[in-house]
Amino acid sequence: MPRKPKIGCYIRVSTTAQDHDQQRHSIRSWARSNHVPQSELKWFADKKSGKTMDREQLSTLLRAVDLG
Repeated sequence: MPRKPKIGCYIRVSTTAQDHDQQRHSIRSWARSNHVPQSELKWFADKKSGKTMDREQLSTLLRAVDLG
């Protein structure tokens, strides 16, 4: 039975013209340096302004944390 990811990785950019590549790269580098397998990471990404907390993927991540 596959294990569930244990680390929620939230990345956000404010416009659709931007991409998440640099943030994703930084988190993957952190995971490698801390011997965290990629299978332990679950990604949540929004393209939404930082001015609002109304972000779908952030809400999904927070619900997942609440559910354990």
